[in-house]
Amino acid sequence: MRGRVIRRQERPAADPRRAAAGLAELATIREERKLLPADFYRRSSYTVAPAGIEAVRQAVREYSDYVADREPGTVLYLVVEPTGANGEFVHLAAFRDTAAFNASQSSAAYQRFVEILRPVLVGGVNVEVIEGPAVADAGSRLISRSDVSVQVKLTVRKRSDLPAFKKLTVEFTHRQEDGLLCSDAFFAPNNDLVFYIYERWSSQAALDAAMGSELQMALLALADLEESTPFSLT
Repeated sequence: MRGRVIRRQERPAADPRRAAAGLAELATIREERKLLPADFYRRSSYTVAPAGIEAVRQAVREYSDYVADREPGTVLYLVVEPTGANGEFVHLAAFRDTAAFNASQSSAAYQRFVEILRPVLVGGVNVEVIEGPAVADAGSRLISRSDVSVQVKLTVRKRSDLPAFKKLTVEFTHRQEDGLLCSDAFFAPNNDLVFYIYERWSSQAALDAAMGSELQMALLALADLEESTPFSLT
């Protein structure tokens, strides 16, 4: 599935000194954000009527600016517009905890975004919420452009294999691969045998080249692959 990332727009600064101070403050916020663990994950998708696509794109850019600058408890916020599904938008977000999520949802900026989206929404919003502690989050400290994101759901077959699987998962998310930008894993709080792995890659070619590795095969020897959701971005 080819697609595009909704990118932020740069705005010129009126006062260079104020801009420098502001950038220093934002850099501090973002550096702190990279060190925060996340235990509340949310994926939402919806479809917009053709006449409202441009307005929603602009609203997404403005809201993403707000999240990046004002919400240190939002650890990850990525909006994808998949190609081939006209008017579809997918939001991927990770929050430090439930309180951070609730604060984000109650902000005036979020309400403005909803007011723009609601009149052009086709059908409802599909939401998946996963709440639980991260197993490994080293990858989230890496800041780089990503062309491909993938989420994988795995279910461990035997409870007796759970300790070995967790150890393998930590090793897997800390591995070094050409083109691997981020690799995080977390488990579902209502079923500790269900794991999710989220990765970002520099390209589809890099992801394809890494398939079938020894570590992947070791994970699949202990767990069933329930779901794999790729997003190719441009």
